[in-house]
Amino acid sequence: MENALGVSCFFGLAVTCLFLPMNHYAGKVVVDAQENIMKARDERVALMNEILGGIRMLKVLYILPSCFEYILNFWVVHGLGTELRKASPQNP
Repeated sequence: MENALGVSCFFGLAVTCLFLPMNHYAGKVVVDAQENIMKARDERVALMNEILGGIRMLKVLYILPSCFEYILNFWVVHGLGTELRKASPQNP
């Protein structure tokens, strides 16, 4: 190889051998940073899912009584809900 390329091939080989461990270390740093980013993202997503679930629950709890009243009124109008109205939790 020295006859074909000359002495410069040894300098190229030395630089390659020098930068291999540095490249490996840089790769480890990048992987560790990505793991930290993924952990933070997972925590954010979990928190947002919990918040959105709470909002959905509040919406259901707010809408549920009016829907229940609407269904009872529908049954009463059609003559089917007199027993249901007596058993209604909103009926004191």
